[in-house]
Amino acid sequence: MVRWPARNVGRSYFGYTQWVLADQVHPGPSALLVQIANTSFYDTFYHGGAFALETALYWALRSGGPADVEVTAADLGRGYGRFPLIETDNRASRDVPFFNDWVSHPTRDSYWQAIDGDHRWATIQSPILLMAGWFDPFLPGELSDFVRVRSEAAPTVAENTRLIIGPWAHAFSPELPDGFQPVNYRVESLTPSIPWFDRFLKNDRNITPLAPVRLFVLGENVWRNEQEWPPVRAVYTRYFLDGSGKPGALRAAAPEKTQSVTYRFDPTNPVPSRGGAMLGPRAGMQKQDLTPRGDVLSFVTGPLDSDMEITGPIRAVLYVKTSAPSTDFTVLLLDVYPDGHAYNISEGILRRSYMSGPQPARIEISMWPTSILIRKGHALRVHVSSSNYPRFDVNPNTLGPVATETKPVSADQTVFWGGETASHIALPVIPR
Repeated sequence: MVRWPARNVGRSYFGYTQWVLADQVHPGPSALLVQIANTSFYDTFYHGGAFALETALYWALRSGGPADVEVTAADLGRGYGRFPLIETDNRASRDVPFFNDWVSHPTRDSYWQAIDGDHRWATIQSPILLMAGWFDPFLPGELSDFVRVRSEAAPTVAENTRLIIGPWAHAFSPELPDGFQPVNYRVESLTPSIPWFDRFLKNDRNITPLAPVRLFVLGENVWRNEQEWPPVRAVYTRYFLDGSGKPGALRAAAPEKTQSVTYRFDPTNPVPSRGGAMLGPRAGMQKQDLTPRGDVLSFVTGPLDSDMEITGPIRAVLYVKTSAPSTDFTVLLLDVYPDGHAYNISEGILRRSYMSGPQPARIEISMWPTSILIRKGHALRVHVSSSNYPRFDVNPNTLGPVATETKPVSADQTVFWGGETASHIALPVIPR
């Protein structure tokens, strides 16, 4: 029997189906192409333990049967702003059973294990081209998939697997600051797929292989080849929080003395999301509202005296206390233009329980990966709060089941800086 070369290609859910088939043999695939999808639905829906509400609700309402249903901002808006979480879909439009399942399983239990499988990277049978977007909710999982394939798959599979990260949301190209409009996603994502399959299905070795990683640098708005993800030449540079002024400052060195500030977090009045990585038309970089709020702590650098490139995963370390048994802390990183306008770069959230005690808790928040050039004269700004809604659901602060909680309570949140509680954000800076 002749074995014809086989190729599998798909985006979004059809990308997930490629992973389902990736371990097949006799004949099995000769090459795979997965776009804007990953192997872990749990990590996509629960970033830092908080539920990706906007993504989940958009998906639930749009998937209306044999054909997609148009979802409007008004549809989504009807669902937001009230408790319990599990009835968000009912308020917006209709009861969606799989939405109820998602919100009812906030931990990586058997429900998610059955969906996500186990160690798919080690059993993959052919090279895979992964295509991801900076503003797509599947991005962190897709980056993890790439790293795991390169380290755990069979040598020939690992060596030939490739990664492309573009200026894309979920299957579209949002406009970037300064009015820059990237090439249409569907055109640009198709371009590398043809030589990719020609190389493996036709065994055409005259085709130059893709670089191991190809990424789009936001701000500079150019494509660049890399040898790995994340770039090993990145220098993690810490910017320390100093809340002694209004707004606070981001500094290269931590203040010597430990200080703190406390704000009141009311789950019925959450901080609204603007842009980010989610399903739906609001994804991307959007101008931020800098109007002061009592529940948002701001920290800013002075104007940069040279360009700064940030490429890789970002993390924030905070020292905190709370009056709640369970609560959230959020971090938002902004690019502030010389005219004062600011755009979102990266965001993160951490949901966990807390024991009351005299000592602050050290928490680490994994933030959204990026590649962006911050221009000379711009500034960096960090917002610390306890909500980013509806990008993520709101923690009712009660330690009860979040999906069905109807009686949220306010919490007093304390953030420390300086001394032995040197809260900071760590940025992967690329030397230039």
